[in-house]
Amino acid sequence: MRKIENQAEVDALEALTPKQWNDRLGMVSDPDVRKRVACIIWWDYFADDHLMKDMKKLGMPVDTMWAYDVPPSTLQRALLTVGYPTQWAEDRSRVNVSGQEKDRVCVPS
Repeated sequence: MRKIENQAEVDALEALTPKQWNDRLGMVSDPDVRKRVACIIWWDYFADDHLMKDMKKLGMPVDTMWAYDVPPSTLQRALLTVGYPTQWAEDRSRVNVSGQEKDRVCVPS
């Protein structure tokens, strides 16, 4: 489970609409970084167990979401830019490019 730094900050992120997330993604200029951040946002805020089962049934591997090669420090800065709390941005930026997890950070909690 993620460390909650500030509950109001967490609540504000959870209340964002897809359009608001998309507007925030517009602040990330590099297309590959933006795609990787979009995947993380989708995974953290929009994916659910039903959707994951449907993706597997359709033969859509979940690990393809992590295929964008973005250095962790760049990814962390981008996550901060879109509003992720500091610790969350650090944790989420540690997912490596092969789709394997480090410290279980690519598993939604």
